[in-house]
Amino acid sequence: MSGRSTRRPLDYLARAYAVREQALVAAAPDTASILITVGNVYSARGDHAAALDAYARARDVLEATAGPYHSLTLLTLVGTARSYAAAGDVAQAIE
Repeated sequence: MSGRSTRRPLDYLARAYAVREQALVAAAPDTASILITVGNVYSARGDHAAALDAYARARDVLEATAGPYHSLTLLTLVGTARSYAAAGDVAQAIE
């Protein structure tokens, strides 16, 4: 995906995150799920550092609110491993 083709989805996701943050709270599983999607978009465009940041933010919220074994928390780990592997850091992906 080119940077241009993913800019618009990221803008929509930022708006959705802001709305959920106001309607719910920033530290809610439903709000954190948007961060997972943001991470997926960054990963698809090859921006693995930004993807890892989004997954880490989501994981922090989810571990505190939903627990370490919640399905969304586990998705952050999958996304993190995928991003590390795509960036060529297999050791971190396995960890």
